[in-house]
Amino acid sequence: MKHVALLACLAGCVEGISPGDAGLGRRVDIMRGPIVAVVPPITDFNGDVFVVTGTVDSAGSVEPGDVYMGRARGGWGVAQGSTGVGADGVGRGWIGAIEDRVWLWTRDKIVEYPANDIDALGHLRVFDRLDRDPQSGADLKFESVAPFIDRTISMDRALAIVTTATETRPFLITMDLGHGDFDINQARILGSMPIEGGMRALGAGNAGDCAVFLLANDTTAILLFVDANGIVGQGAVTGMPGAVRGEIGVSKDGTVAAVLADGSVLLGDRSAVRVVPPPIQVRGTVLDDDHNLWLTAIGPRLVPVAGGQLGVPLDWTSAAAADAAIQAGVDVVDERDNGRITLHWQAHNVLGDATLVSEQPSLPYEIGARGWLVGDAPINQGGILYSNVAFVPLGVTFP
Repeated sequence: MKHVALLACLAGCVEGISPGDAGLGRRVDIMRGPIVAVVPPITDFNGDVFVVTGTVDSAGSVEPGDVYMGRARGGWGVAQGSTGVGADGVGRGWIGAIEDRVWLWTRDKIVEYPANDIDALGHLRVFDRLDRDPQSGADLKFESVAPFIDRTISMDRALAIVTTATETRPFLITMDLGHGDFDINQARILGSMPIEGGMRALGAGNAGDCAVFLLANDTTAILLFVDANGIVGQGAVTGMPGAVRGEIGVSKDGTVAAVLADGSVLLGDRSAVRVVPPPIQVRGTVLDDDHNLWLTAIGPRLVPVAGGQLGVPLDWTSAAAADAAIQAGVDVVDERDNGRITLHWQAHNVLGDATLVSEQPSLPYEIGARGWLVGDAPINQGGILYSNVAFVPLGVTFP
């Protein structure tokens, strides 16, 4: 790495970033593995960046990781303690963000990360939520949590499918996510409804005005549309779907699509979906800034989804250009020891399958830019690869 002049713009600034260009990166930490994360970074409404790691082991399994927060005005903090223990402690996905905090879910619990609660040593305070049923005290297992927050003046509500150690029948629950550690702000379950018929949760998504869950037993499957007040709609499913990779995507025109574990695609609208083969091998769903729906593929390529139909695969030129820009060299601010030194990295992708392609969708950092993770040249220590990892905003457009 070579030193370059410190840019006047704060780390992460994306003003003027062009499609296919990499903005100014921000070093996060040294991390293990050629792939250090499977969940893309998220940004709260104030511009603070949150990164959750999860190294993929040699068997392809994701391990529990750490959560980092980069303040909008500079400086990083790391959460006290990892996301959990074992397979149930892996960070599965972000529920969402508000002005100054985000929520992550694992099978074991909901975790709140507030951007404004960091100590002098750079430790980000963590609030574990709803690891147990507040009434029975039984351990909760989160089978699926929708990436959807229903906001009111007094509450931020979310929806999940859970089971307990004493009741294997799943329940649809509405949660008040809570804020901080005051008694009046504690997370709580506002309501629950048993799901009968041997149904199990296969995945979830954000339908804009509500959450959506895919449920199935051995013979039947349904799409369930739910807001914080209850069920608002159901969709019939033709064919037997497997588990959802990433998220169920719902576009502004009501088209529904999801990539399933076997590579097939769930496709249709809010009233009915069917299992179909894709025209190319696809990885996950993503919404553009105008809430149009796409399937992502290595290449990188995109499959447009509209009117309940799959379109012709297209080259994703801005993602290809962004990957080339990363490899050509990206400027990264290192903020360790309360300093700010800008370095030039010959970088590479360390998130998901490829640059901007993963099972989980890339999330907006600004209009026209998505947050991503890159690494510098890896170092082999005892047969294990380590890289310095940075958050980088990438200029992105869709065909």
